[in-house]
Amino acid sequence: MKITKSQLREIIREEIQQINEAKLWSNLTKVSNALSNLRSKGWLRKAAKQNPELKPDLKKVEKAASQLMIWIDDIADRLD
Repeated sequence: MKITKSQLREIIREEIQQINEAKLWSNLTKVSNALSNLRSKGWLRKAAKQNPELKPDLKKVEKAASQLMIWIDDIADRLD
């Protein structure tokens, strides 16, 4: 079977997209796990107590971490 130049480009484009999606998934999982550890050990709350000026931002981080974990769990469940 002969592959044309345009077909080869499309195959390469699809492979690169899959690699990028895998990297994105891996990075999202790492961030989610790190934020989960910080939340569960109370480090975000401790940081807010020690740095009151950061409290609003840390609250946003905590909410975003929670939402990110929910999304990742949901996506992982769909993939299974």
